[in-house]
Amino acid sequence: MVPLILTLESDCPWSTNFLDPEGDVLYETRTYFQGDTNYTAIRNDKEEIIGTLRWKETLPDEIMLKGLKFKSIAGWLKKSWIPMNYTVALKDDTGRGYVWTGNAPGLKLQLYTAEDKKKTAPIATYNNSYLISNTNSSGHPGSPQSPPTRGLATLELTERAQEIRDLVVTSFVVLEKGKKTEHGNMSARMAGGVAM
Repeated sequence: MVPLILTLESDCPWSTNFLDPEGDVLYETRTYFQGDTNYTAIRNDKEEIIGTLRWKETLPDEIMLKGLKFKSIAGWLKKSWIPMNYTVALKDDTGRGYVWTGNAPGLKLQLYTAEDKKKTAPIATYNNSYLISNTNSSGHPGSPQSPPTRGLATLELTERAQEIRDLVVTSFVVLEKGKKTEHGNMSARMAGGVAM
């Protein structure tokens, strides 16, 4: 099986579509404002809600996975207590362990199996969007230059990650949302939401 590359239509992980290489929507995230709380619904390609994230101001956010009740993400995604170690551990339904690395601003999020102690073979990798500089076609100074375009962010999943695709996407959304909102970018909290 070849790696699956999901392209994110937006840099806002709580309000985007995850597209497969053919351009079909495999996952969709939408955030709704209800009262004083935000809820992010994560849907798969069958339009089933596989996870709902309830945003919290002071306490850790809460997650409701398919068929379960809301629980703190701190109990589901276990952050390392070691200083300067930006890892987060989690388990799948069968008890197999996984570790996300790079859970801090400026670092690349990558998922490894717990057995991969040396972190040599990521099973999922998030690549941020990037600007593509467009130079003027004539090469003459003063000629009009096209504005830069944006290369879209991707989430790459190996065959092993595809076995737990829902878990990978759900945990990625939770972690990337945390990185973007908890580290000085609270204005992003309002981006992409829909009032209910």
